Amino acid sequence: MNTRSHWFSPARATGALLVALTLFGAACACDSDPRSGPRGEAPSREAESQARAILKVFDRFQGRLKPELKAAIAAGGTAGAIDRCHTVSPELAQQMSRTFAKEARAKFTVRRVSDRPRNSANAPDGFEAKILEQWLGDLAAGRELQAVVRETDEGLRVMKPIRAQGMCLACHGQAGAIEAATRARLRSLYPEDRALGYQAGDLRGAFSAVLGPERP
Repeated sequence: MNTRSHWFSPARATGALLVALTLFGAACACDSDPRSGPRGEAPSREAESQARAILKVFDRFQGRLKPELKAAIAAGGTAGAIDRCHTVSPELAQQMSRTFAKEARAKFTVRRVSDRPRNSANAPDGFEAKILEQWLGDLAAGRELQAVVRETDEGLRVMKPIRAQGMCLACHGQAGAIEAATRARLRSLYPEDRALGYQAGDLRGAFSAVLGPERP
């Protein structure tokens, strides 16, 4: 498979973006000017534009999901947030995939993945697993985690790391520190749950998207 890899820093983003950005109005979390580096060559102008638009979708996804979970915690505690995440996260992924695909006139899918998934549907494919492994190595070496853009035979693939934050640990932290009601709800919904034992700053997973060829 022929690929070209492009790496973006998630830390310094601003600036005008080109394709479909007005549709997804959250602030971008990557560089406004993609940079080349030892991991890949500079992207084409088209890939830059598409990648920035997709990174905005990730920001929109996160910006919609986080308030939903906070509201659910306020209303019903962490166990309630688990129920909410169980339904809202896949709904958001489907909605944003449909909307962006229509705007871009191309096949498009967005989802969240993890090397330690709670839901087996969020297990990574081979490409995603390789990127997650590289990020884990970067994290262990004290290097900044960077979003990746890669042109492949199946289309443009974009991934952005998700780091565990304080609020995540109420249902993703050490098992012994999680409330009993929360643990019981997790066992009920996710009997093969692997998404425990995280600490703040750990690599929780990634936003992942594939933009296929433009439809005729």
